[in-house]
Amino acid sequence: MRNFYTFLFSILVFTVSGQVNVTIPAIQGGGNSSPYNGQNVKTTGIVTAVFVGSGTINGFFMQDKTGDGNPGTSDGIFVYSPNNTTIEKGDEISITASVSEYFNKTQLSNASNITVLSKGNTIQPQKIIYDINNWNWESYEGMLVEFQQP
Repeated sequence: MRNFYTFLFSILVFTVSGQVNVTIPAIQGGGNSSPYNGQNVKTTGIVTAVFVGSGTINGFFMQDKTGDGNPGTSDGIFVYSPNNTTIEKGDEISITASVSEYFNKTQLSNASNITVLSKGNTIQPQKIIYDINNWNWESYEGMLVEFQQP
């Protein structure tokens, strides 16, 4: 009977917290939509750009510090957070949020428990060469990139 209560307690704690610790590449997944779509997740990353205020997209981009080395998954993601004025570029943060698809782009929204872990971090842009005949934007979605040609 004790094992039953332990199991029930574990299920209850997971349900109440409603979050899964996952990396940004895992949230993005290898397909056109996130395998975590509709779920709450907890993740960490470094803020690469902030666009909050009138006339902006009301959020920020964050990227996995190390990435997963898989060219089929993006290491970055957009966080819709229109009221957040404390996050700065270079902040390493931990965040709990809902995963959704907005205009076929994976994003986090309804952010809570945003914790700044460190400041002044940098992410090197992913250097890419654009080939109009063979292009996959999905693998760079939300990432800091640098084009290698004019």
